[in-house]
Amino acid sequence: MSDGVGWRQMAAAVVFTALATAGLLTVAHIRTTQVAAGAGASVVTVVREGETPAALAVRVDPDVPVDVTLARIAEMNDAGLGGLTAGHRLLVPAPGRG
Repeated sequence: MSDGVGWRQMAAAVVFTALATAGLLTVAHIRTTQVAAGAGASVVTVVREGETPAALAVRVDPDVPVDVTLARIAEMNDAGLGGLTAGHRLLVPAPGRG
């Protein structure tokens, strides 16, 4: 037995590193694909006087359930929609892409 690192330990470390790198690259690729799929899927809209979040969701994409559109708008703007005011600009899903 040697006190140094044996070839089996070195081989195991290389295999482990390769698998970890492949896993990270796979996750990065999946995320990049998701971002690319969503590119261009948003537009900017301005909140109208007296408009509720539900009314905004229906106006933005009437063919998608209101709760789905509201969740997407909140996600796109990193904020809740409780304090909407007239003139507020929001990123919203492009129609038909909610």
